[in-house]
Amino acid sequence: VIYDRDLSQDLTRVRFNGGQLYSDDGSTKPLDTTDMVTFFSGPGYAIYVMSEEGSLHVDSHSVGYRHHSSLLAGRNVGAAGEMMVKQGKLVWISNKSGHYHPSAPHFLQVLHQLQKQSVDLSVVKVKYFSKPPTPASEYDNVGLYLANMEAQGIHSYDFAKLVQYIVKIPFPEFAALAHAKGWQNALPASWWH
Repeated sequence: VIYDRDLSQDLTRVRFNGGQLYSDDGSTKPLDTTDMVTFFSGPGYAIYVMSEEGSLHVDSHSVGYRHHSSLLAGRNVGAAGEMMVKQGKLVWISNKSGHYHPSAPHFLQVLHQLQKQSVDLSVVKVKYFSKPPTPASEYDNVGLYLANMEAQGIHSYDFAKLVQYIVKIPFPEFAALAHAKGWQNALPASWWH
């Protein structure tokens, strides 16, 4: 298996501009996975990893040569899976990775990062792989996936992150704001001035 080192990682790094995905710094080459392939999903799909810093890296999969672990030289990642991108628009995403085995919190991290980059997640199909032997679940958009996770008690990335803050910084104001419907809207007006 080939591992990308520092300079070659820039070749697989995704750039964002206006909610679109690009393969160059000038945002002139929209990312497109049409000519890529993965062993699991086949032609038109690519493997991806998200670095611990939030950078997304995408490439074709080649068994025995290019794997998820190749993209960041075997380092720890924030998320991993497969995706389909057409002319810069993300249309499908999963958490399928045999190397990293990402769980729901990892997958939520990449969805959160995509949202921060203004990617329209309302049109992105999701395929979520939980632990075997449970079959993968498919959703018509990210909102339906998130609703299903919420029903299972797996809260949004923001809520999960807030709970971690409360554990590390326990004070009454934070604890009072911790509820699944979002703490941003519950902040008193005096906090904004």
